Amino acid sequence: MSATPEVFAPPRLPTLPWASLPVPAFYATLAAASLHLLTSQSLEAALLGSSLALAVLVAPLEYAVGAWAAAFLAAASSELRNEFLLVRWLVLAFSVVALTLRFFLRRRAGSSHLTKFTYLLLAFLGVSGVTTTTTMAPVLTDLKLGAVICVFYLSSRAGSQLVDSYGPSSARKLTWGLLAYSLAFVAVAAPGYLLSPADSTRFFGNPNTWAALLATVLPWVASPLFRRFRQTGVKLGALAGCFLFGCYLLLLSGSRAAMLGVLLAVTVFCLIHANRRIGAAVLLTSVLITARVLTNPDALSNFSRQYLYKHKVRDAQTNLFESRVQPWEAAMANFEEHPWLGLGFGVTNKGEAAWSAEVGSWYATETGGSFWGTLSQVGALGSAPLFLAILMLLIEAGRFAWKVRDPWLTGVYGSVLALTVNAIFEGWLIAPGNFIGIYFWMQCFFLNALICRFRPAPSRSPALSAPPPSAWADRSR
Repeated sequence: MSATPEVFAPPRLPTLPWASLPVPAFYATLAAASLHLLTSQSLEAALLGSSLALAVLVAPLEYAVGAWAAAFLAAASSELRNEFLLVRWLVLAFSVVALTLRFFLRRRAGSSHLTKFTYLLLAFLGVSGVTTTTTMAPVLTDLKLGAVICVFYLSSRAGSQLVDSYGPSSARKLTWGLLAYSLAFVAVAAPGYLLSPADSTRFFGNPNTWAALLATVLPWVASPLFRRFRQTGVKLGALAGCFLFGCYLLLLSGSRAAMLGVLLAVTVFCLIHANRRIGAAVLLTSVLITARVLTNPDALSNFSRQYLYKHKVRDAQTNLFESRVQPWEAAMANFEEHPWLGLGFGVTNKGEAAWSAEVGSWYATETGGSFWGTLSQVGALGSAPLFLAILMLLIEAGRFAWKVRDPWLTGVYGSVLALTVNAIFEGWLIAPGNFIGIYFWMQCFFLNALICRFRPAPSRSPALSAPPPSAWADRSR
C-alpha cells in the first residue's frame, strides 16, 4: 500500500470508431417515439431495444452500463410499458452475456473488491435463497431472486471495471454514461409535466416514479456546478438553470420523499464543497425565502398543506404519513406472522401463492416502503445484513467523499443518499424490475469498488480549501 499519491495510468482500451453511434441512434428513436412518428408501439420497442442492446455490446463501458439500466427506465414509462415489460428482461439477459464476454476479453484483470459490503450482500442472498424452500410462491421467488443476482453481478463487475479502467475519473465517466440515457427521458417527459402540472400521471403514470427519477438525476446534474476550476458565466448559468428547472419539476410532483432526498444531497454538496460562491447562493436563497414569508404570511401554512399534510383522515385531522399507514400495517402484519424468513423473496402477500408465469404478478401489493417490504419478504435474518451493508457503505462513502472532494464522486454519493431516503417510503429496494433499484445498486457497487481501490491522499490543506491536484492514492500499488 502506497503512503504517497501515485499517478494513475489507466490501460489503453481498444475502441471502435463507431462505438458511440448507438447513443445518438437511441436519441433519434426516442424522439420519433415521443412525437408518434413510428407506425406502432411494437416497432418503437423493437428499435429502442435494439439500440440499447447494441450499446451494451459495443459502446464504451459507461454507456453500456447506462443502456441496460435505460431498458428498465423505459418500462416505467406509460407510453412504452406494455412492450418493455418483456424487453427489459431480454436486455438484462443479453447484458449478462455481452458484458461478461467484454469483461473476460479485457487484457488487464480487475482487482478484487470483496469487502464487508459484498460479504453482507452475499449473506442477504444466501438467506433469500433459503426462502425458496419456505416460500408460498416458489416460481415467483426463483425468478425474482435470479433477476436480483443478475443485477448484483452486473453492477459489481461493471463498477469494478470502471474503476480499474478510468481510476479517479471513473465517477465522472459513470455519471455521463448514466445521464446519457436518463436525461433523455427527463427531457421527453418534462414538457408534459410543465404544461399540465395537474396531470401528475402523464408519461410515468405515477408522480412518485417521476419524482424518483428526478431525485436520481439531480445530484448528477449538480456535479459540474461544484468543479474547482473557474467556469464562464454563460456555461455556469446554463448549468444552474438546468438544475433549478429540475428542482421546480420536482416541486410540481409533490413527492415529499424525493424532495427530502434531494435536499439532503444538496446539503452534502454544500458541506463538502463549501466556498464563498456556495455561501453566497445559500445566503441569497435564505433572503428570498425570508422575503416571501414576510410579504405573504400564509406561505408557510400553504406549503405545509400542499406538501406535508396532503392526506386527510376520517376525523378531519391531518397525518404526515396517511398514504403509507395501511401498507405499513399490512407489511408489519406479514412480518409478525413470519418474523425470521418472511413470506419469501419477492412475495408481498399470501395471495401471490396463486402466481404463475401465465397470469403475471397481478396479486402484488404496495408495501409502503422498502424497510417493511424487505422485512415481510425475507424476514429479520435476510433484512439485517442488507440494511447493515447499506448503512456501512453510506458511512464509508461519505467519509471518502469528504476527504477527496471530487464533485463527480459527491454527485454519485448524493444520488445514493437521495434514493436511500426515497426507499424509506417506496418499496423498490429489492424489486429487480424497478429502474430505481437498478440505478441505486449500480452506484452502490461502484462506490464500494472505488473505496476498495483507492484511498484519499494525505493532505495538509485546510478543511474548506481546495484539495491538492492528486487527491487519490492507489491501494493496489
